[in-house]
Amino acid sequence: AIEFSWGETLRKQKDFSTAEPHYQRVIDRWPDSSWADDALQVLCEIAFEAGNSQRVEQIAVQFGDKFPDSPLRDRVRQTLGRTFLRQQRYPEALAQFRELTAATASDAVSGSEAPAKDQPRGDDTPRRMNYYYLALAHLGLGQGEQSLAALDRVHPAGSEKELEAGVQVARASALFGVQQFKEAAEQLRAYLLAHPEGPDSAECLARLAVSLAETGDLAEAEKAWEQLRRQHAAHALFLPTTDHLAQRAHARSEWDKAKKWFTVLAENKQSPPYATKGLAGLGKTQLREGDPQDATRTFDELLKRAPGSTEAAEAALLRARTLASQKQHAAALAAYQ
Repeated sequence: AIEFSWGETLRKQKDFSTAEPHYQRVIDRWPDSSWADDALQVLCEIAFEAGNSQRVEQIAVQFGDKFPDSPLRDRVRQTLGRTFLRQQRYPEALAQFRELTAATASDAVSGSEAPAKDQPRGDDTPRRMNYYYLALAHLGLGQGEQSLAALDRVHPAGSEKELEAGVQVARASALFGVQQFKEAAEQLRAYLLAHPEGPDSAECLARLAVSLAETGDLAEAEKAWEQLRRQHAAHALFLPTTDHLAQRAHARSEWDKAKKWFTVLAENKQSPPYATKGLAGLGKTQLREGDPQDATRTFDELLKRAPGSTEAAEAALLRARTLASQKQHAAALAAYQ
């Protein structure tokens, strides 16, 4: 017990490398003591926090073999499932959390659920967390409806702000995935209002902009996009979001917005493919606006920058047609050739 206590003291100080040997000594010297399963479960958590997925899997197997009846076993299995989520091994994560949620549901019905050693009786946190992780596994597999059903079983306590935020993001992602864009926008706005600089704010702003565009509210989508640009212009979702909005604006004949977003794409230096898409969209928008000269210059720029791209073939044809419409027949013939 003293050895374990030393380890706990060091772990609370986040001195994991010094704490770990104390837990290991408990297991090596007193393998049959009541503290051995505690020590192994803590080592599993330390491995998870260190990002050592292989070690987590090894400990989970060892724990199941040595302590199959320990009340801490489900904690180890939860840590293993979280490791699978981190590695995007969603089928394996799904299997873990299906079993864990099935077990807690069965125990709740039978009244046989026993709290872990340091878990207060009546504490429902593990069950809530397991359903939350189950929802994330479904989400990773693109199963939005199943994810929403799992999230309906999660009711964060008032003090569980981190879980509450995670549920908001997960629910918004699931709604987005099943194309319930109005409902997704409501969840995204709620999250951003409570966590304007939260860890998921960039993804939420991007999805909010797309969700609003899908509901036809390009004005509000533009506001969300402007915030995304101010705060997260370097984020991986910025250019895909800009492209989505540009395409939606073009489809709705909102030429000013389409030009704005296509121009941002065309002028970006980070992603040539998106720059090419921006030039193609900008040229077509200029044509629809009745500005053939600007469209011709834009298509010329596209053909110069990306002559072998998919967009180049269409741009060359549109450029030739534009020249012909301006009665520049020789240039148009040359362009067709």
